[in-house]
Amino acid sequence: MSEIRVSPSRWRRAVVMGLLSGIVTILVLVVVVERNSTSAYPQTITGKFMGIGDAGRALAFQPDGSSSGTSYAWSAATLWVSANGTTHSGGPITCLQPADRGHEITIGVVTVKPRGILPGTDLIAWVKC
Repeated sequence: MSEIRVSPSRWRRAVVMGLLSGIVTILVLVVVVERNSTSAYPQTITGKFMGIGDAGRALAFQPDGSSSGTSYAWSAATLWVSANGTTHSGGPITCLQPADRGHEITIGVVTVKPRGILPGTDLIAWVKC
């Protein structure tokens, strides 16, 4: 049997090319996974509850430090935490009744990015009384 000899420069070049290929592959995988990620991390916003509108599907809210209000889409099944710290999954939110206008609450807002012709929006993920 004869030995196959590889010069040190060719060996180094092969190692460098292998490492570069591995790094590029890892970067591509990270970008693909991040772009297709379905996890959402709500932005926590504190302010005043101003009312429920739009057939019960929008919450009027004035963030602290803002002179104007805004509205967010929400669902009756939204998770909420009562003043005593109990977490509820749906049902009437005790601090979002008409008599509670002006009451301070904290909301978790998720921004849904537009995709194709579908518009993006901000949704309430949870409410803390």
